[in-house]
Amino acid sequence: MKFSDIPAVFKILGDEGLIPVQTIDDKLVVANAEGIKYLFKEGRGEEEKMFTQVFPEIRKQGLDFKVLVLPDILKVVGGATKEGGKEKTDKFLILNFYEGESYNKQWNESNPDSLGGRSIDSNLAEKMVDLLGDFAQIDLSGLKIHKLTEFDLETWMMRHFLLMRDSLIQKKIFSENHLKRVEQILGDKTLFNGSRKIITNGDFYPRNFIGINDGKIVVIDWEGRIDYEEEMKVGEISEKVTGWRNAFVNYLENHAAFLFVHMWGNYAFGKKLTKQLVERFKIEPRNLQAALLIKAMEQAYLWRGNMAHLPVDQAQILVNALDEQYIKDLIS
Repeated sequence: MKFSDIPAVFKILGDEGLIPVQTIDDKLVVANAEGIKYLFKEGRGEEEKMFTQVFPEIRKQGLDFKVLVLPDILKVVGGATKEGGKEKTDKFLILNFYEGESYNKQWNESNPDSLGGRSIDSNLAEKMVDLLGDFAQIDLSGLKIHKLTEFDLETWMMRHFLLMRDSLIQKKIFSENHLKRVEQILGDKTLFNGSRKIITNGDFYPRNFIGINDGKIVVIDWEGRIDYEEEMKVGEISEKVTGWRNAFVNYLENHAAFLFVHMWGNYAFGKKLTKQLVERFKIEPRNLQAALLIKAMEQAYLWRGNMAHLPVDQAQILVNALDEQYIKDLIS
């Protein structure tokens, strides 16, 4: 999004006494008359609800996080405007600005040299495990009223898997034999039986993190983006299938696999991540394998229209994960 394409932005900033200072990806750094900086971003998807309803509930739990920082919001601005005779709603969030290391510089789709996390130090994997550990402290019971997107394996297999497989075979990203084998592995009714669901931002990889000076990490992107809403025919009935790739509530293994798949260009990171996950959370290898298959398939489906390297490189993780020896090597 280009802020220059939304005239309301500059009126809002003027009304709030803020001036643009810097652009970071699709966000603006703004400052008030005293020079205090804030982050100004479009309120997409579930972000307003997360910042104004869910975060306050989490903070009431009084948890002592080792590395996790939930960003503070100053206010929500904007609203309904008329453009070309039509009414539209533009909501924006003004957040606290956090000085630190923006991993967006090291993992950015617009920079081929940073794809797959090639330049990220593999030692960051340890901090990612700590971050997952912090998220795992959050009690989900009081958050159910907010109806956050939540992954369910049985539904995923009956709807999402079937929707994705035909397209991926047609695009020649995966073979039919690959996906038959995936179906066999994920058909195990005991998968994730000993696993726990946790909440994260759903888009759990470095470009959405800021490392700050005290060693903590601010998780800044909470859209819960829906990657697709597509009609699927089940028997004689057409159903709408809504993407769960960025589900807020998911198995810890799936959140970790999301990170692993995005770091496809940094094997040392992936190996360190998976080994420490198994040691700390006692993750079963078969559940790790299942999570890698799910997330590699979702990523390949997301990028199926881009027939450059992205779907191929991320699809290779699925092919690798079909081999039990590959999983053993990862965690050894």
